Amino acid sequence: MKQNSTVYLTYALDKEGKLVHIDDVPNGYECGCFCPHCKSPLCAKNGGKIKTHHFAHLSGADCKSAVESALHIMAKEVLSKYKKIKLPPISEIEQAKNIEFTEVEPEKTSDFGLKPDCECYYGEESEKRIWIEFKRTHAVDQKKKGKIILAKIDCVEIDLNSCEQDPDKVKQFLIEESKNRIWIYNKEHKYSDPEERKHNHKKHYYNQTKYYHNYCDPPILRRFAREDTGKIVNLKHIESIDLFNHNYYCLSCEEEVSIEMLNGEHSFVHINKSNDIKCRDELYLRNSAKAIIYDKFEKSDKFEIEIPHKHTCSQKDCPLFSETNCTRTIPKTHELKSRGYECKTDAQLPNQDKKTDLLLYRENKPKDSIIININSSNYHEISYDPSYRSIDISATNDEELFNLAQNPLSGSPHNFKPQRCISKLCIPIYRFKLYKSGKSYTDTIYCNDIQGSLSRLKQDSVLSMVYFNGEDYYQRAIPTLGLYHCFNRNIKSCYCKLCIYLKDFRKNHICIKYKTKGTPHYPLSATPQPIDCPYFELNLSLKRKIEGDETYFKRLAVYPVENLTNP
Repeated sequence: MKQNSTVYLTYALDKEGKLVHIDDVPNGYECGCFCPHCKSPLCAKNGGKIKTHHFAHLSGADCKSAVESALHIMAKEVLSKYKKIKLPPISEIEQAKNIEFTEVEPEKTSDFGLKPDCECYYGEESEKRIWIEFKRTHAVDQKKKGKIILAKIDCVEIDLNSCEQDPDKVKQFLIEESKNRIWIYNKEHKYSDPEERKHNHKKHYYNQTKYYHNYCDPPILRRFAREDTGKIVNLKHIESIDLFNHNYYCLSCEEEVSIEMLNGEHSFVHINKSNDIKCRDELYLRNSAKAIIYDKFEKSDKFEIEIPHKHTCSQKDCPLFSETNCTRTIPKTHELKSRGYECKTDAQLPNQDKKTDLLLYRENKPKDSIIININSSNYHEISYDPSYRSIDISATNDEELFNLAQNPLSGSPHNFKPQRCISKLCIPIYRFKLYKSGKSYTDTIYCNDIQGSLSRLKQDSVLSMVYFNGEDYYQRAIPTLGLYHCFNRNIKSCYCKLCIYLKDFRKNHICIKYKTKGTPHYPLSATPQPIDCPYFELNLSLKRKIEGDETYFKRLAVYPVENLTNP
């Protein structure tokens, strides 16, 4: 037998505006009740024994929102009566908690012009407040959500779809359960570190795949928009955002946006979620970069670009000097507005099929034009036109957009005249120190302060010192290279980093001999560190890696300082 799934209206409003049950009123038109939604008169059908007792509209037409409104009113009345609720956890590491309110005010218009379902107060002097929004078919709309977030009002949305029209069950649901409720905003949220945010972004992305077309990356934060005044705003200066008096629009699709919290970060989101399909992340980044650069050019007195030039150190008599290691690429700033440059978007160059993203040009000198290419994808490389100067700009995330807005324009230049400069440079040197305790560490000094660094040594504690001169990329290899340097000279030290029995396990370095031979479980952090370990065995693959790459050592330019232990 097929079960009747019709949801009947079993609660209505009496003449005083209070909810009453179908079985608590007279049958028929004498009930004197009204629809919770449309306020039309109702007829009580509670005299039969076969059909479910319920209210019906006198007009005969059903009001689709009547049940929703009745449940809304019931939830507000239950919360106002008992003044208790169970709040969802603020973060994944916290637990749901019960809270008791001192006061509950339903349908109170706030100072911001918003009207929550219930405004609740708690604390010793009712100094704290929280908004409760009840959802049946309609959630808090995106525009209202943005205003709540901007006003920094703690707010929870509770989904009532699993509740029946029964005050006792609604009470149980509100006070004893924590499911079907989410935080719209909570000022006490402990925001995660960058790696955790990245993980959470991925979770959010995979839950929302129907809105995104790139199945490799999580959705980005969108922190730029255009105000209805024409001004470009960003969420790093959220104090300048005014959702109560202004509307804001996407820089890419120009549809209206509001503010949302994504994994503890503010982000602009489309009010109409269907726009997420056509306004993909790559389009947002590309069009936002174009808008930011053009806006910056038009509204600033100066417009600067940075072109890198190679500088070689002039101190060729230095014992550490080498053409490779002592050459650095240093950007030089050029101001274009004072030179008569103008800016266009989507310009068509002569004899060119494609339009440029942006073009910096001078009317009287077209050959001096500079093409600005925007790369908004990690998987796409821009081809440049060899007949024009161009700069490839990376805009693959919002941090790079902030950089475009705040700093001189920089990127990968093409067809600019190379300039080689000779100047006195200060080159970083990575220093390896080894102490009598067996511990070692690395730090950074500069080539112009070698003698000063030597004079500041604690010679009673340092056994040996090795200088490595090289690029930042190689700094992480220096501890291993320094230890191997000392190992070849039979200097006592903790050589666990060179030992074949040291293994990386869950981001911790452990000695696999600790169970059978009693060696330290975590030898790199042991006090004292193991010196002259009888079980030490050189990792031959690591030895071959160090010794086999002669270019690697040449680029590091090993510079030893000997006999420091016996001054």
